[in-house]
Amino acid sequence: MFLKRRERVTANRVFPKGRKLCALLLAGSMIGGFAAPALAQQPVPLQVAPPVAALPAQPARTVQSLTVQGNQRLEIETVLSYISLRVGEPYDNELLDQALRDLLATELFADVQIAGADTGNLLI
Repeated sequence: MFLKRRERVTANRVFPKGRKLCALLLAGSMIGGFAAPALAQQPVPLQVAPPVAALPAQPARTVQSLTVQGNQRLEIETVLSYISLRVGEPYDNELLDQALRDLLATELFADVQIAGADTGNLLI
């Protein structure tokens, strides 16, 4: 029952026209794919959004004072050096948010809050 000679089975002997058939199927799929439209992607009609009323401009607020509270290991000047807020300069909510992000990005603070945004006497 033992075979003395083992023959190697290859794709050419089992299916001799396999490469040609695979190449033909691949080429046909590519050509057919370009000719047929994608049925799942129907064009969406363009909708024009109604004009949005302009947001009222925020009144220009000026930093009256900057106070740092709760710092344990850092000097007040060091904390203020991380933010771009300065006394006498105008600020808005975006500048306050950026100051919070800048302080938190240093990873030196567990919690950062800015109070007094409405009066200009900022407490960090």
